[in-house]
Amino acid sequence: MDPRPNNQERFSWQGPTLLLSLIYLSITISMMLVVPPGEAPDEPAHIQYVDHVLEHRRLPPAYGGADETTYEAHQPPLFYLATAAFLRVTGTGAVCYPFVSNPDFEFTGDGRRAFVDQTRGGKVERAARRVMLARLPSIFLGLFSVWAVVFLVERVRRDVGIGVAAAVCFTLFPQFLFSSATVTNDVGLSAMSAIATMSLVCSIIEGPKRTFWAIMASLSTGLALWMKASGLCLFPGLLIVLILSVRRHQWSAALWFLAPAGGLGIGWFLLNFARFGRWTPALPTGWNGEYSEGLQRLLSEPWWLVSTWGSFWAKFGWFNLPMPKLMYLVFLLPTAMVAVGIVAMASRPSFRCGVLPVLSSILGTNLLLYLVFLVTADWQPQGRFLFPSIAALAAFAAVGFDEAGRWIPRRFNRVAVLAVFCLFFSTCVFTVWFIRSNYVP
Repeated sequence: MDPRPNNQERFSWQGPTLLLSLIYLSITISMMLVVPPGEAPDEPAHIQYVDHVLEHRRLPPAYGGADETTYEAHQPPLFYLATAAFLRVTGTGAVCYPFVSNPDFEFTGDGRRAFVDQTRGGKVERAARRVMLARLPSIFLGLFSVWAVVFLVERVRRDVGIGVAAAVCFTLFPQFLFSSATVTNDVGLSAMSAIATMSLVCSIIEGPKRTFWAIMASLSTGLALWMKASGLCLFPGLLIVLILSVRRHQWSAALWFLAPAGGLGIGWFLLNFARFGRWTPALPTGWNGEYSEGLQRLLSEPWWLVSTWGSFWAKFGWFNLPMPKLMYLVFLLPTAMVAVGIVAMASRPSFRCGVLPVLSSILGTNLLLYLVFLVTADWQPQGRFLFPSIAALAAFAAVGFDEAGRWIPRRFNRVAVLAVFCLFFSTCVFTVWFIRSNYVP
C-alpha cells in the first residue's frame, strides 16, 4: 500500500495541524507565565550562557569546574545564539536575574523551589519579565517539533484520525510542554531532531523529491549537533539513508545527505577543540574512566527505568515535582502503542526496507548515548534526554494505533481518536493548574 496521502487527505490534515498548534501555544504560554524564574532544570545556567553572549559578544570560556550558574558553558552555541539574537532584536538585552538558591531545596519530590521567590517589585520584577521573554524562543522552536511530528505521522499512516491520535500523544504531553515553556536547549534539539527524522522518512517514501529531503535531513541533523551533543543519535539514521541512496545509484541525493551534515559535524569537532582542547565537549562533571560503579548501579537499581519513564512524560521543577501517581496511567496508552507499533512495523515489508531501520537507529542510538552518559559521566536518570526520539516514537505509535484500530469497529474509530485527544488535552489543562497551585501562594 502506498503510504503517501493524496491531495484530499493532505487538505484534511490542515485543520488538526492548526488545532494542535493553537493548543500547544496556549498551553506553553500559560506555563511560561506560571513557572517562576529558574524553576526548570538548569534554567539559570542556560540564561547565564545567553547573558554572557549578549554582554561579551563571545562564547563563555571553558570552566574547569561546575558552579551554580556557569556549568552549561560546555554546550554547543546554536540555541544560545538564537535566544541572544531574539533578545537583542526585541530590545530586551541581557536577563540579569539575581538567582538566590533556596537552602531548603532537596531533590526529594517535595516540590520545593530551587530558588528563593523575590520577584515582587523593582528591578527584580523587571528582570523576571525578561526571563519570560527569554523563554519565547523555546516556545517557537517547540512549534517546529509539533509541525514535524504531524507531517511525519501523515506520511507514515494515511488515516487522519490515527495520525492525530499519535501526534497528540507526542506533542501535547506535559514534560515536552513544560520544557518548551522554559529556557533550555533540549527544545532546540527536539525541533532539529524531529525535522531530521521527518526528512529521513520522507526521503524514503517520496522518491521524486529525494534531493529536497536529503538537504533537509542533512542540514537539520548537523544543526541538531550544534544544539546539543546528543544530536549525534541522528547520524546512524542519516548513514542508513545515505547507503540506500548509493545502492540505488542516486548520487545527487547521496551527496546532499553527506555534505551539510558532514560540514557541520566537522565544524562541531573543530569548535570543541578550539574551546576545550579536545574533540568532544568538556563536561563540568568530567568523564568517569572507571565505569564499573555506574554499570553496577544500572544493573542493581532498576528504579532508574521508572524514573526515566516518569520524567519523560511529566516531572516538573528540578524533577522534584511529579504529578499525582494516578495521572501517569494516561501515559501507559502511548507507551503501549509504541511497543505495538515496533512489532507491527517489523512484520510489514513496506516498513522493513527503510523506515523501520531509520527510526530504530535513532531511538536505539539515543538510548545508547543516554546509558553511556549515565554510566560514565553523571547519574541523572531523566527522560528529557530521550527528547531527540520524540518524532520516531510518534511514528511507531501511529502504526501502533493503526494496528490496535483493527480490533475496534470502524464506526467507533472517531470516538476513540476524540477520546485520546480529550484525555491529553485535559491532562495539559490539569498540568497548568497543578504547576500554578504549587508555585503561586
